[in-house]
Amino acid sequence: MFRSKRHARNFFAASASVLLLFSLFVPRSAFAVGPDIVLSESGWSDPAIGNWDSDTRIGTLTSDVVGSIQITADDIVLDGNGHTLSGNGSGAGVSISEHTGVSVRNISVNGFFYGLYVNFSTGVTLDANTLGINNYGIYLNSSDGNIISNNSVSDSSATGIFTQESDSNTISGNEVRLSGFGIFLGRSSLNTVSNNIAASNGLHGITLDSNSNSNTVADNSALDNGANGIALFLNSSGNVLSGNTSSGNGANGLLLYFSPNNVVSNNVSEENFNGIQIGSFANDNSIVGNTVRNNSNYGIFIFDLSTTNTVKYNTVLGNGIGAQISNASNNSVYNNNFVNNAVQVSVETNENTFGNVFYKDLPVGGNHWSDGISPDADNDGLLDEPYIFSGGFDAFPWIGLNGWLSLPPSSDVVAPTTAASLSGTQGNNSWYISAISVELVATDNQDGTGVASTEYSFDGSSWNLYVAPFEVTQQGETMLYWRSTDNAGNVEEVLSQMLRIDTSPPEIVIATPQNNAEYLLHQIVNADWSSNDSVSGLLSTESACLNVAALDTLQENVHTCSVTAEDNAGNVITQNVTYYVRYAFGGFLQPINSDGSSIFKLKGSVKVAFQLFDANGNPVDDAVAKLTWKKLSSSVSGSSSETVITEAATEGNIFRYDADKDQYFFNIKAKALSAGTWQLSVSLDDGTVYTVNISVN
Repeated sequence: MFRSKRHARNFFAASASVLLLFSLFVPRSAFAVGPDIVLSESGWSDPAIGNWDSDTRIGTLTSDVVGSIQITADDIVLDGNGHTLSGNGSGAGVSISEHTGVSVRNISVNGFFYGLYVNFSTGVTLDANTLGINNYGIYLNSSDGNIISNNSVSDSSATGIFTQESDSNTISGNEVRLSGFGIFLGRSSLNTVSNNIAASNGLHGITLDSNSNSNTVADNSALDNGANGIALFLNSSGNVLSGNTSSGNGANGLLLYFSPNNVVSNNVSEENFNGIQIGSFANDNSIVGNTVRNNSNYGIFIFDLSTTNTVKYNTVLGNGIGAQISNASNNSVYNNNFVNNAVQVSVETNENTFGNVFYKDLPVGGNHWSDGISPDADNDGLLDEPYIFSGGFDAFPWIGLNGWLSLPPSSDVVAPTTAASLSGTQGNNSWYISAISVELVATDNQDGTGVASTEYSFDGSSWNLYVAPFEVTQQGETMLYWRSTDNAGNVEEVLSQMLRIDTSPPEIVIATPQNNAEYLLHQIVNADWSSNDSVSGLLSTESACLNVAALDTLQENVHTCSVTAEDNAGNVITQNVTYYVRYAFGGFLQPINSDGSSIFKLKGSVKVAFQLFDANGNPVDDAVAKLTWKKLSSSVSGSSSETVITEAATEGNIFRYDADKDQYFFNIKAKALSAGTWQLSVSLDDGTVYTVNISVN
């Protein structure tokens, strides 16, 4: 299967550890472990363990604690004050779930499944903590916009710092040692991982896995890890790895595996098995300006169907093989210094290895080779003969280190031009109601030296190298700047365009009426509602029933009102509210007691009567009221004998209105009832039902 032991080691270094990654995504059922102590709006659930300052919202430990702490409110600070939180191997030492603005600092956490656990939370800061002998030191799940800084993490059996589906976090200044994985980002994007030390971990120092995209990994040290120093797996793209030092790792200093469109620039990869490895459909990556030295096997290794990668401006020094290309095609390797490698470069010759080039047309040229011996008779800085190596050649080898930097002045004085293409869902008034995908296409003039690079910025001063289309999600107005540079050094004048994104509809707040509120007939109720949009601004609001001073209470029963608001971007929202208009029920009148104590004889009629009023105390004479009755039991529960009347029984089930007495009445023929307890129900056309019990004997 493998062409050599060397190939076998590369394969297992890249892929065997990938199989282990899936075991790190722990089922969320494992998270549910009850806390011992709660830090809430009112402070500690156990005041004996610490102090609580309600003004600053800081809870400070005053002693070591055995057990876990759960933080259950926003904008709270847990200051460990140097104390230790100890567990029994399960649960979370400190847990934060669905909160914002929480800080945890200066605490040592040992002996938990999760040392610090953050779940569905934003704006959390974890700073200057010590995590030891946990399964996971720090664990972020679906949590965005947090800061993990200056923590010391060691002896985590799974991972020191782990993020899952967590974006736009900053992981900076941490030291992670002697753990399974050091720092691991799974399905996490737009994070910044900088100035960390990941050392002596069992597998990888820093890992980006499973569609972890557009992250910046900068100025970290990945030292003496068992497998890879810094590794990208499984379609992680658009990442920038810059200014890192990766040294003494068991497999690769830097690994890109199934990961396209990344930038690897200005890193030092030394004394590893391989310096930089690019494998298994890792396409369109830029390997620029790195120092790759003293690695025992390959300096740079491109293999297994990885295509159209660019390798330039690197110094490849003192490695077993400076650069190796196997089963990979259409890669460009030029303007690099290959110095004193045991074998400078080797390209396999087979059907899957083709189109790889080691030079560009002048004035760009090829590479510098320390063992190049052809003379330079014309003093143009190039060897007069191509440099030949196993599987290929360099047609324009440079004599001196970085010879391409000492080119004579170019006749190309025209800067390239760059066009920006935006795509997304367009709203109104130049706003987008979705994220915007930005594609930058640069072209040089017809006789120019070609485009060297394209950059973009959001502030006009901090520039990012453009590799592939990128997505802008920031709500509101964001200014995008861009420019391109050609190989002659001509820099395009900075171009800019305002990007406007509003993906959320306006906010509607209806204070009055509250949903399902009840008001009396003719009651004066002033509508109270508002709408606003904090991004693109409110364009219009419309409400037929709430755009008046007072609500409609002239008609009984249910009323439904709607408010529709539209913002300047074209987002529309409609909010409905329902309220009820009721009669004021005056209670059951004599001879029926409202407490159910009335007893009637089985002769004559039982009169059921009541009054209805509006909010002003005026009688209501046009309501529709229906009477029904049902037997509850054959026993008599009443205690007060009432006088039956001799008035004729009322036909049907509709109450009559007595204008002289301002009351509704209905006469039930007593003989229609049998001995026992009965429930009488009055159903009004305002949607209400009133009941009373009577007894008959």
